[in-house]
This record gives sequence, C-alpha cells and structure tokens, in this order.
Amino acid sequence: MECRNCNTEMRVLERGIYLIDQCEVCGHYNYHFPCNNHKMEYVKIKHRNNTLHLGKQCLNCGLLEGKALPKNTVENFENLPLIDEKLIKIREEGSSVREIFEELHNYQAKVSKESIINNFFIEHSKYLQSSKWKEKRTLVLKRDNYVCQSCLQETATEVHHKSYKFWKNEPLFDLISVCKNCHTEITRMSREGNHFLNF
Repeated sequence: MECRNCNTEMRVLERGIYLIDQCEVCGHYNYHFPCNNHKMEYVKIKHRNNTLHLGKQCLNCGLLEGKALPKNTVENFENLPLIDEKLIKIREEGSSVREIFEELHNYQAKVSKESIINNFFIEHSKYLQSSKWKEKRTLVLKRDNYVCQSCLQETATEVHHKSYKFWKNEPLFDLISVCKNCHTEITRMSREGNHFLNF
C-alpha cells in the first residue's frame, strides 16, 4: 500500500491484533483489525456481581459488540458458551491502544522533525551561497575586527547565528564572528541539545 501523503510504499507492522501500515518517510499511518470478516456469535457475559448477560463476540478476534442484549433474544441462553476471555486478554494486553498510538505518534513526530531539519539544511546551504548572506557576513566580521567573539583569541573566519528566529532576514546583532574551532564546538553543543533551530 502506498502512503497517501508521499506515495512511498508503507511498511506493515503487527501490534497485537492490529495490523498497521506506516510510512517510513513521513510517518503517516493507518490501522485495522486483521479480522475483516467478523464471525459474531451469541455468548454469555459474566459481570462482577456474577450475573450473566447476553452479548455478541467475534470468535476470530474477540471483538465484543457494544451493547448487552436482552436474554430473550435467543431461545437457548443457558446453553451458550461463556465469553472467550483469552481473546479479550489478547485484545486488552497484547494490543494496548494507548501504547500503539503513542508509538505511532512518536514515530510520526520524529520523522516529521527529521524532515523539517533536512529541508532546513538544504535551504540554509543555498542561503549561505547568496550575495545577501555574503554581504552580512563581511559586515559582521568587520564589526568584530575579525576576532572570534567566543574565545577572543583566534582570528574569526566564520559567522555564527545566535538563533534562527530571523533566518534570512537577520539583524546583525543576531550574528557573531567566530573562529573555525569555536564554531564547530558551538554548533555541536547546540545540535546535541536540539537548540540550533530556535525559530
């Protein structure tokens, strides 16, 4: 199955009784029960007070019909099997809906963030080649007398963004001159702390 967002072939995951199609590129997902043809049968459901009620359960996947039914719906209520607790346990424990959706949501958020970051780096690389950036870079280096504003010892050869709030329209106070070693270290620390995209 292809992803409706980006036309990438989706991977199929099994989570308990759910089958999940998920795109590894954008994180989009669909979920469904592998039981596409429910075999619903009448069963007895024992409640906490030990009273028996009539219900319907799929004998393939354990799905319970939402409403309790009047016992006189069937003629042989006493002879009906009890609800299949094993199937219920598989549904409840083997496939916690909250856990499944948390996992899917987290993956989708991670992929989305990676995509945003990758797109940013592509655009930023282009921007650094523009005449607009080169002019700003020269002004900042001159303003700082080509002295690294991080260590105040080395010659500044590069210009660092303090933030990316004004990206492509930076006021000069948001840019500082740095040497190559300091720039590398500042960038590494920012990326490790996920602070480098301060939009």
